[in-house]
Amino acid sequence: MQHCWICDLGMADYAETVKIQQKLSLLRSRDVIDDILLLCEHDKVITCGTSTDPTNILWDEKRLADAGVSVVNVKRGGDVTMHVPGQLVCYPILNIRYYRGVLEDYIGYLEQMALRPIKEFVPDADVWDRHPGIWINEKQLAAVGLHISRSVTSHGIMINVSSDTSLLEAINPCGMKGLHSTSVEAESGKKVDMRLFKESVVNCFADILEKDVEEISVKQLLEDIDG
Repeated sequence: MQHCWICDLGMADYAETVKIQQKLSLLRSRDVIDDILLLCEHDKVITCGTSTDPTNILWDEKRLADAGVSVVNVKRGGDVTMHVPGQLVCYPILNIRYYRGVLEDYIGYLEQMALRPIKEFVPDADVWDRHPGIWINEKQLAAVGLHISRSVTSHGIMINVSSDTSLLEAINPCGMKGLHSTSVEAESGKKVDMRLFKESVVNCFADILEKDVEEISVKQLLEDIDG
């Protein structure tokens, strides 16, 4: 069973997490470090992938600014996505040379690590043949966006746990026109403990990818990548 670090960054600046992922990806490609799963939440930011159609951002610049939403371009697949507080973001930095299967399998692994914890609250949630991620009644609960370089994954999957769904109306989720996003709390009508939800996601991640996981502090992580 392969080892994997788990680091919870807490509420993290989006641009800083991109830099951290880039550093970790380089180290992982050289086998300097083991695989690592980053967990975090971001403040309000719209991210545009390499195939984003700008018309999928539905709010104008003034409305975005008034709501405190920034817009950034990122090197990942997919269309437009949105991060808000209350959304769990999972960034696995994995060297896929050591995994069975191909990219399509990996997307399925990400979906399953989100689906199992979601189903504890929203039993009817599931994958959808029209688009990657987790959906309920054609509303998006979790979205996938990937980047792979030197056989190492970055970016990953985000899960709307207790997100403000009114903010999520600023975009067409993943470029799916006319569709909407929702949250686990909105669909279940129950309060979700983010700490326990994270634990469930990590347990599923370890089970699906057959990982021996160990927590690492943010301080230790930053010391390792800057050392």
